[in-house]
Formats: sequence, C-alpha cells, structure tokens
Amino acid sequence: MVGLPPTPQELRALRKRARLTQKEIAERAGISQALVARIESGDVDPRVSTLNKILKVINNASSDRIKAKDVMHQPVIAIRPGDTVGKAIEIFRRHGISQLPVIEDDKVVGSVKEETILRDL
Repeated sequence: MVGLPPTPQELRALRKRARLTQKEIAERAGISQALVARIESGDVDPRVSTLNKILKVINNASSDRIKAKDVMHQPVIAIRPGDTVGKAIEIFRRHGISQLPVIEDDKVVGSVKEETILRDL
C-alpha cells in the first residue's frame, strides 16, 4: 500500500522541523520559492516529481542535523556474553529494539542484532 502524500500543512511542518526556509527548499530542489509557497498554502497541487524533490531536500536536511544523541536509547540496555539468545529476543520484544551491546567488565565486547539471530537460527 502506498502512503498518501503530505498535506500542505504537513509539508510546511516538515520544512520547519528541518529548519529550512522556503527559499532554501527552492534552491536545493531546483524550483522557485513562489512555487514552494503556493504548494504550502494549498493553492497548487504539485507534480509528484516536484513533491519528491521537496521531500528529498527535507529528508537530507533533517538527517544532516539530527545527532546520535537525539535518537539513542537511554539507559543503555545490554546483555552479557553468557546470556542466552532467548534472553536477547525477550529484551528485543520488551523494549522494541533490534540490537544490543554485549558488555563484559564495563566494556563493549560485541553486539547482538535481531537480524543476525533470525538469519542464523
């Protein structure tokens, strides 16, 4: 199923969250600032290719500004080398995560990924 395109209000909110001006979007997407303004106001329905250009600019800007500390999980959830794979799976489910660091003597000695468990079992 294909998702619906963002509404003009959602597009404006995405742009603002990425801390971009209409002018910056226009320059990076290769379109006019007036077109960005008209799209955000709902005065014009953009072509799919134009909307994709705008969304690509927003996504790139957002990923360039977001830091690891903004998306990391705290506190650190970890397992020990002697813990079972079953324990790792239970932790994945309980916390909605897909990777765990393996800690021994307060040092990271490896990691366990849900993908690896699924592939190897």
